[in-house]
Amino acid sequence: MKLTIMTIEVLFDLVLRYRLSVYIALIVVPVVVFALSLIHGVYDGREAPWRHLYSMVVHIVTALFSALGALFVYHILDHGSSVITTDALVLIGAFLFGWLLVLAVVKRAVDFSMIRSVRN
Repeated sequence: MKLTIMTIEVLFDLVLRYRLSVYIALIVVPVVVFALSLIHGVYDGREAPWRHLYSMVVHIVTALFSALGALFVYHILDHGSSVITTDALVLIGAFLFGWLLVLAVVKRAVDFSMIRSVRN
């Protein structure tokens, strides 16, 4: 069994190798959240099970976007350059768009003041 060291390049290569799966996930998550928001209507996500679900979605999506940003900063600090492939920049842009889209859909379903630990 060969042991490989996980470096930032290996991580970016792995994500870029399966970029279609990543793009599908970036499309499916906002669509699923939007479909869930249609069940109860605009701003009716204040009830107990829904606001906990939306809180979890907001925290997970924000954590993934923050982790991607941290990896990008680490890449810059490790290599001393912000030169990165176009595919990686498109992926970062897709993550940003997906993150903002999920936040907009959640905002449509429930006010952020109703979500625990998310304040305006």
